[in-house]
Amino acid sequence: MIFYLFLLLIVLPLAELLILIKIGYATSIWVPIAIVLVTGLVGSALARWQGFKVLDRVRDDLSAGRVPAESLIDALLVLVAGGLFVLPGVLTDIVGIFLLIPPTRALVKRGVVAWIKRYVEVRVGRAHAAFWPDADGQPKFGHDQIIEAKVLEKRVEDVK
Repeated sequence: MIFYLFLLLIVLPLAELLILIKIGYATSIWVPIAIVLVTGLVGSALARWQGFKVLDRVRDDLSAGRVPAESLIDALLVLVAGGLFVLPGVLTDIVGIFLLIPPTRALVKRGVVAWIKRYVEVRVGRAHAAFWPDADGQPKFGHDQIIEAKVLEKRVEDVK
């Protein structure tokens, strides 16, 4: 886990900086600045647009009585893409754009679903709650849905 944090917090920003410097040397100083600003603005607008589309799908699923599992994974990926646009750089912008395009996001979503199916166990059941009186004053027992999830397997890298 520390290795992945090292890559994320040290190596990625250095690679982003190196790419922006190389672009600046090959062109002019204003080109990398324009790249960072334009991709940030365009990516933010695209993330907002895709975020509202995903939110509409979540609402549609909920109103139809379906669990919005697929839509929530899409929402998570759009949120990650929006976060990547906050970081200045070319690599993070490319990954962010990749996550915002629905066909490519579907590829990543398949991987996320496979990971969830492999490493997370979800149990759904019903429990009887305490009774409360209904409109006539008669006791009424409620049924609550309980969802329990746990990680099935810890990998050696996660323990470090």
